[in-house]
Amino acid sequence: MKTFLHAGLDFGNKRAGTTVLCWLDPHAQRLQFRRSERGQDADRWLHQQIEALMPDQIFIDAPLSLPGVYRELPQHHDYFFRAADRALRAMSPLFLGGLTARAMQLAATAPDPVRFFETYPSAVARRLGLGELGYKKTLPPVVEALTNHTSVAFHPDELPTWHHVDALLAWLAGERFLRQEHDVYGTPEEGLIYT
Repeated sequence: MKTFLHAGLDFGNKRAGTTVLCWLDPHAQRLQFRRSERGQDADRWLHQQIEALMPDQIFIDAPLSLPGVYRELPQHHDYFFRAADRALRAMSPLFLGGLTARAMQLAATAPDPVRFFETYPSAVARRLGLGELGYKKTLPPVVEALTNHTSVAFHPDELPTWHHVDALLAWLAGERFLRQEHDVYGTPEEGLIYT
């Protein structure tokens, strides 16, 4: 019988080696991290990782929809932001452009039954008080704090970059979702962000 599995994904530039996947190894009860390599096609790499891992859910740090005005949704007139983006002070899916399109394509072409949920690691970091510790500025104190906020084991050396930290924060958003402690921003018809 398959163990229920979710993953956190910091979705980066296609060839920059900045895409990081995080999940809990159910046998070792340790977090695992995998990172794409510079020059490698991260989209192709991710499809291989997903097919090998087959998580039930992936919490991705990338927009999975466009503002509702582009789909002619009633009462949606904002050409730049979705309601979820405004609520969280997140970047516009349009500003992110190709990354948004790639994330939407990844979610649409993932094998069944893998489901994607959009998350926003910066919001998770705010909730955990990581901003005061130097989130996106000073890595060691943030990594140390995360060891206290995470109920499963990982070694601080396994978080050498902010991309690893954001993948872990995306995984933590998934943990909150599974415990039904998550917050949801946006509207179902336009797009939801889970933190």
